[in-house]
Amino acid sequence: MKTRILLNDETITTLEASTVKKAYDRYCTTKSYSDMRETYRKLDHMRWFRFYLFYNWSYGSVRNDAKREHPMLCQYEKLTPEQKRERDAAWELMGSISLELDPGI
Repeated sequence: MKTRILLNDETITTLEASTVKKAYDRYCTTKSYSDMRETYRKLDHMRWFRFYLFYNWSYGSVRNDAKREHPMLCQYEKLTPEQKRERDAAWELMGSISLELDPGI
């Protein structure tokens, strides 16, 4: 999904090293713009949020796996600045994925 977003191409259905690298390069170029970085963070939080809701998690002041509670299960705007920055890791991972797909890149 991140590759599709960054390359503005809904036809991408497989992950090829060159395509993921191209998307990651675009991310690296655009992340310095604060509005784009905020958009990337928000999009990833929405993806993460939906995944946890699908698996019946709910908000809790501390993470509790047994009760399926997580403190970040809230609207993006309610996250702390540190929690918002955690979303960057999901985007940065694209660089590693492109190398795993083709270490020769």
